[in-house]
Amino acid sequence: MKRITRYEQLILAIHEIQPRKIVEIGTHRGTRAVEMCHAALQYRADVQYVGYDVFDTETPEFHEAAFNGKGVASFADVSDRLAEVTERHKGFRWHLYTGQTQETLHGKTVEADLVFIDGDHRADVIQGDYEAVKSSRVIFLDDYYEPDDSGRCPDLDVIGCNKLVNCMPNARVLPVPDPIREGGFTKLAVIGY
Repeated sequence: MKRITRYEQLILAIHEIQPRKIVEIGTHRGTRAVEMCHAALQYRADVQYVGYDVFDTETPEFHEAAFNGKGVASFADVSDRLAEVTERHKGFRWHLYTGQTQETLHGKTVEADLVFIDGDHRADVIQGDYEAVKSSRVIFLDDYYEPDDSGRCPDLDVIGCNKLVNCMPNARVLPVPDPIREGGFTKLAVIGY
């Protein structure tokens, strides 16, 4: 039997939540965006997607500081992928915001049925992202880190959502771990589900 990945837990939840509005912080190449929207569009025709990412506007130094290890994606490529969804689903709407969330999101109030936070991996930025979307119905956070058998784990004072999640009584960590290159595991956490 094939083991599911942590991201598949998110898609399974979308089938239960059936969100009308999805916000993703850290759109990257748009893979998760398309998966989430296709899942939600099975239940309603008027799904709205809003994505936040720096795309290809930042330096390699920024990506290193933000612990972004997946490479850089272009705004145009993600736009093309979302436009393909619109071609098949005329009621689907989407918008992408380009830039660091400290400038495009922090200090605002954004509400959605489902939010997925997986952008800048620094703990203080994740906290600011959460503050902007905390009135949303369900919030998933990537990058909840746990040590491996050798005790290797990222510095939780600097990186990941552990500090935020661990002080929230209504948050829970989902069970499926994925190994990370530096050692340790990463999981999804969720609030409101």
